[in-house]
Amino acid sequence: MMKCLDLLVIINFVVSTVKSFSPAKYPLQHNCNRIGVIIGQGVHYYYSKKSNDDDALIKSIRNFPITNCEEACHVFHGRGGVYPGFEHLTLDYYPPVWLITSFQPVTPIDLSRWETALAQKMKEISICSKPASASNTMDNNIDVNSSNNSSLTWVYQDRNNSSQTQTTLMSGQIPEPHIVQENNNSYVVQILKGKNNGLFLDMAQGRKWVQEHASGRKVLNLFAYSCSFSIAALRGGATEVINVDMSRGALKIGQRNHNLNKIGSRCARFLCHNIFKSWGKLKKLGPYDLIICDPPTYQKGSFVAQSDYGKVIRRLPDMLIPGGYALLCLNAPELDSQFLMDQVQHEAPGLIFCRRLENPDTYPVVANERALKVLLFRRSLQRADT
Repeated sequence: MMKCLDLLVIINFVVSTVKSFSPAKYPLQHNCNRIGVIIGQGVHYYYSKKSNDDDALIKSIRNFPITNCEEACHVFHGRGGVYPGFEHLTLDYYPPVWLITSFQPVTPIDLSRWETALAQKMKEISICSKPASASNTMDNNIDVNSSNNSSLTWVYQDRNNSSQTQTTLMSGQIPEPHIVQENNNSYVVQILKGKNNGLFLDMAQGRKWVQEHASGRKVLNLFAYSCSFSIAALRGGATEVINVDMSRGALKIGQRNHNLNKIGSRCARFLCHNIFKSWGKLKKLGPYDLIICDPPTYQKGSFVAQSDYGKVIRRLPDMLIPGGYALLCLNAPELDSQFLMDQVQHEAPGLIFCRRLENPDTYPVVANERALKVLLFRRSLQRADT
């Protein structure tokens, strides 16, 4: 809200401009019209000069630790409601590319101010960054992207229209291929592809948990997408991962990710199947020590969380070894964690709730149940009565 002092700034701007009017030169009506225009200009003057200190997004850019400049990460999360007035904005860093996403219209002035802040941060990163080491090259033909370049590359994603996302390269050049690091793993991303760019940063803690607990386990990765969970599992010592997804294109990116991390296909399988028509085959390939289920909230013709999640959950106990784990993920703001708990209780009472994994600290929220839910269950050692 505009403060009294700020209002005085506008009034002084208008008064100083009006004093320059010449009553002899212009009639009263004309001067009144001009005063209306000047008042509008005064308001514009106020907003264009508004201090960057009031901008939570710019504060997050300034405070971004330059020591963390080589890892893909979420930088600002206005969507969580912690920053009043900035609920429409998010900022991600896929080195060396910044991605600002807005869920409502923004002004050219805002875009210019954010670009200035990002350019300054890139200068700081350039000064402190070291050249990428040879160990960061995961493939003889592909160099891992380094952020020790002061030139700014940033992308603006307009998601004001819920049915259409417009993604624009605002400045710089996106590397091709664009490869980022997370937890010492490499992933291909495609920022200009829109919402599904290849790596969902809010799931970083889920991948971390899998990598820390996958040793010696056979894993089934349902709704595998670009197979980032598979990378984490195999890098953590999993014996085998079965990746299942309907999208052949997504699985090809997944195979590429495995090659980048020098995993290849020796311990991973990629099945382009409709999960609901493949339970028999998936059961034969089991049993599994860990099943990961990270479905889309709504994908017309293939999966709707509210009506289809239970159909998946009821199949899990028969495919898990006694004591095996199921990691169930849900990213629907309208469905809380109790929804998953109720589905498990009704469809698979033999799965015992262990805990909910914390989301990354870079995703602060006012209402935790509207955020990503990642729940860990374990199959009981004895079969439950159904």
